[in-house]
Amino acid sequence: MHIDKLSFHTLVDGIHEGWGRIPLHQRVARALEIIEGLEKKYGLGPDFDAMLDVVDSTRPLGCLAGTPGYETTDFERAKYQRHWGDQQTRIWNCLEVSILGNKDFAFWSPRLLTTCHYGGCAYLISVKTPVQHLLTIDRLGGQRPGTFNVMHRMNAAAMDCDTHIDWARGGYLIIPVVSAQKLRMPRRFVETVKHNKQCAPNDRINIHNDFPLRARDSSPGYLFLVIPLHLRYKMTQLFSIDGEDYRAPACDGVLTLFHGDPLVCTYASAINKDKCTWSGKWDTAVETLTPTVKRLVDEFVEVTEGWTSGALAEFPDGMARRRRS
Repeated sequence: MHIDKLSFHTLVDGIHEGWGRIPLHQRVARALEIIEGLEKKYGLGPDFDAMLDVVDSTRPLGCLAGTPGYETTDFERAKYQRHWGDQQTRIWNCLEVSILGNKDFAFWSPRLLTTCHYGGCAYLISVKTPVQHLLTIDRLGGQRPGTFNVMHRMNAAAMDCDTHIDWARGGYLIIPVVSAQKLRMPRRFVETVKHNKQCAPNDRINIHNDFPLRARDSSPGYLFLVIPLHLRYKMTQLFSIDGEDYRAPACDGVLTLFHGDPLVCTYASAINKDKCTWSGKWDTAVETLTPTVKRLVDEFVEVTEGWTSGALAEFPDGMARRRRS
């Protein structure tokens, strides 16, 4: 595959003064690997999820279930087991990672957590997160209040130690994108969460009709851009499909295929944005990004406005009574 046949001009739009000249092949290496991986393993093209960016009269919101062409994992049954079962069983039966197997979900490092109970994974949204956040996820996803469970494997990601430390500090965003060459949030996602945020409960749309939790054995998951917010270095270490490491500009973000839930990833990123803002690093972090990535972050900020305030949470009757007492 030739770089000059691909339209990467938006992906690598701009680089900040003082960084020097970084070769094009180094800046788009991950995107090329993802495109080639999709073709070799799944027979899919770069725009394999193009329908997620289309909303019209023949394909309204919430109508795509069963149409992607590969199997999906049942939302309710695939529970993530925390304590029981041997480590290998937990990894293979309860944890979805990437097309690369058991590697870091963002940087593809083979060095997973080795001292935790979870078989090399960690939570995107902490188990200590206030219930208001979990109920807000239910509302945005068109689910009954009390449906989302942080122990579900949709909230788990394979991480190495460094990624886990930085994630817990609010050091990354992970945002769903249309394709490697179209770094914007899928239209169906944006319109569904906006609709569910504003409408009455009976009119909400189950976001998993369009964004089901995908099985790793039969699908590549979803495409995300991971955005480092306050890394210590301007270059970040990535790993290739073959396991070789190389370095790329952190300001470009890191494309990854990941079997996470787009809503959970986006909400976890909204929490991380709050952490970064409280630490006083948000404005500086955003200014370091290349223009295309910054535009994606601006869209993310607009879409997630008000999510983490707690005002959107709807409590079940029993839970509400306990809250008032």
